[in-house]
Amino acid sequence: MGNITETKVYMLDTNVFRYKSNPRAHKSYKKAAKRFWRDVLQEIRNGESVLYIPKELIRELEVQSYTLNQKENQRIAQLLELVEETVPDLTTPEMEHQIRKMAAYVRSGYKSDINAARDMEYGSISDARILLAA
Repeated sequence: MGNITETKVYMLDTNVFRYKSNPRAHKSYKKAAKRFWRDVLQEIRNGESVLYIPKELIRELEVQSYTLNQKENQRIAQLLELVEETVPDLTTPEMEHQIRKMAAYVRSGYKSDINAARDMEYGSISDARILLAA
């Protein structure tokens, strides 16, 4: 019997688009995003993977687009064309609230244990929706 390979499914977050398209992104983040896109594009060409995004990511990028230059918006649009599936919203306000409470709990009790940046924030509603879609 031959090898049975499963298709990899990537659920993407906003940062993978922003770090690839933003010329002012932190060097290590930009490098990681470039490596991800290089590798995943090869996997897509080989039929080994597909890209999914939450519907909330589209909304988040749309809002952010007003503060980006035209070139960044074009780069993001090109990357979005590679996405196979947009996952619809399946959340409720209560689910979003529970995710945000868990993030606040982790922040309050374990911030130093996880080496979180001093400016670690509570998760936004948008972050909660993206996490729940994943």
